[in-house]
Amino acid sequence: MNITIFNKKYWRRRFGEPKNVRGYITSGREDDVVSLHVHPMGTDAMQALPEGERKMKHLEGHGTDVLTPASQETGVKGDLILYKGEWYECTAAQEFDHTLLGHLNYQFCEVPANSPRAADTVDPPTEDPNKVDRAALPIVTEVEMPPATKDTVGGVMVKDGSGLMVDEEGYLSVETASDDAVMRLFGEGGAADEG
Repeated sequence: MNITIFNKKYWRRRFGEPKNVRGYITSGREDDVVSLHVHPMGTDAMQALPEGERKMKHLEGHGTDVLTPASQETGVKGDLILYKGEWYECTAAQEFDHTLLGHLNYQFCEVPANSPRAADTVDPPTEDPNKVDRAALPIVTEVEMPPATKDTVGGVMVKDGSGLMVDEEGYLSVETASDDAVMRLFGEGGAADEG
């Protein structure tokens, strides 16, 4: 049951429809404020999670704001909330309308700094969510993919002539070398043995 006097305001980051831009899946985003009652997930609920997920931080909450949960099946990004300086992704939002105080129950999972979702957590809002004029919030139309490094997930660019290519759907492949190119590179040692 959600009794709103226990709610606090949190930053929510919502994402638009995903689209392929030059081989990168990207979407617009919007930061706004939601009123939720959020707390760490209880021990019983944590035990019900799959083994690998129990090591991650999880939250649960209640509210009347509609949040978009992540969907592995459709690839939809879940809404993120900023809780005590860390971003958490909404993994479930279930409607409970069995009482006069109908509400939604939510589950959230922390977004690790080394995960593919980390690119969605850059530039967090710095204003106090309690002092924000919701109508004045900007809409960011494109999220720029940070470059990949040996330690972080990010985007890569393919140089012309590198032998790599990206197709219209964003798939990376290796160009097949011509017989002439192999001969120039390896001489007679690169020719196929026909005997």
